[in-house]
Amino acid sequence: MFLKCFPKVSQKLVDMKPISYLCNNHSPTLFFMATSFGFQLATSPNKKGLYPVVLRITQDRKQKKVRTSLEVKKADWNQRAKNYKHFRSSCPEYAKMNDELRNVIDTYEKKYRSLAKTGRASAQIIVSEIQEGEVDHSFLKYAKERTQDLYDTGSIRNWKK
Repeated sequence: MFLKCFPKVSQKLVDMKPISYLCNNHSPTLFFMATSFGFQLATSPNKKGLYPVVLRITQDRKQKKVRTSLEVKKADWNQRAKNYKHFRSSCPEYAKMNDELRNVIDTYEKKYRSLAKTGRASAQIIVSEIQEGEVDHSFLKYAKERTQDLYDTGSIRNWKK
């Protein structure tokens, strides 16, 4: 009934996770907790003096932060930017880096949507599934190449079948 009366609200509730809550100890009420994604800089610079860019996933007022491979000077970062264009034009290769931000956010949002369909969309699961997929494939590829290199160079002592 409520969703029919307010179609704009119903569109926003599509990606939200329902949570049952007892209101006045009488009847359960569903509240929807949204999951939001955003970028921010790490609190301290690295050894090069650059700040790592961090993806922030907020769900149920709890934050999970994931470090990306991007780094930037604090002066070249615009925290209030729209459409994930946080790198200022004063930064070299700013267009490429903004595209990289968009790719990162798209990856995490796609994983969130697929997990939301099954009802398992928590920030911890989203991060672990994306990072698990990256590590497993790259490590297996590395291990196969490394064993082949050992075999080709004649280091049979270190090579195992």
